[in-house]
Amino acid sequence: MSFKPAPQGTSAPLELIQSDLGGSMQHTSFGGCHCFMLLIDDFTKFTALYFLTKNSDAAKSFKAYRTHVERQNQGRGKEYVIKAVHTDAGGEYTGEAFQEN
Repeated sequence: MSFKPAPQGTSAPLELIQSDLGGSMQHTSFGGCHCFMLLIDDFTKFTALYFLTKNSDAAKSFKAYRTHVERQNQGRGKEYVIKAVHTDAGGEYTGEAFQEN
C-alpha cells in the first residue's frame, strides 16, 4: 500500500483532504496534459480531478481548489477552511510553491 492509514472520524467538511498526483502518462490528452491531481474531501467525499501539463502545475491547481471549496462551504453558520491534507508522502507537495499557499 502506498498510502498510510488516514485518521478516521472527520466531522465536518474540509477537515481532511486526501490527495495524490499521478503521471507522467504515456499518452498526452488533447489539451496537452500528462499528469493529474486528485483531491477528495474525507467528510463529504466531494472529489475534484485536475489535469496538469506537468506536476509543477499542482500548486496553482491546489490554490484554485482551496479557493473554490472554502468559498462553496461558506454561509453554513461556520467558516470552513482546509485543515489537513493527507498524501502518500511522495514529496510532490513539499515544493516552494506549496509553502507559499
